[in-house]
Amino acid sequence: MIEEFKRKYFDGVYNPIYDFTTARSNRYLRLQARCIGLLAPAPGDSVLCAGLGTGNEIPRLLEFEADLRLTGIDYSPRALARARQKADRLGVTLELHDMDVCAIDLPDDTFDRVLCLHVADFVERTDQMVAEIQ
Repeated sequence: MIEEFKRKYFDGVYNPIYDFTTARSNRYLRLQARCIGLLAPAPGDSVLCAGLGTGNEIPRLLEFEADLRLTGIDYSPRALARARQKADRLGVTLELHDMDVCAIDLPDDTFDRVLCLHVADFVERTDQMVAEIQ
C-alpha cells in the first residue's frame, strides 16, 4: 500500500512540477554543477544516474564530458519517460530502468561513476541506498 502511494505521489504530483520548480532553482543548479564537477567523468566512462528523475542531469553531464555511456534508474515510470524525451532530443543513447535505488538489480562493477543527486530526501533507509551505489 505504501509503495503504491509513493509511486502515485511521484508520478502524479512531484514529477509533473519538478522541472518547473526545484530543477530551475539556482541552489539546485549550483549543487548539480558542483556534484558533476566532483564526479569528473572521463571520456568513455559508464555513469549510473541513481534516482535520475526527469533527466535534468543528462545535459549537464554531457556538457562536462560528451563521450559517456549513461544509465538511469528511477522509481517513477513517468519521470523516466521524461528523461527519455530529453535524451532523445539531445540524440543521446540512454539505458533506463524502473528501479528503486535501495534495490539496484544491475551487475556489480558495471559503472565507472555513480551520480546520485537529490535522492536521499526520499529514501527511508539511506544506509541501504549508499550500500547499493557503492
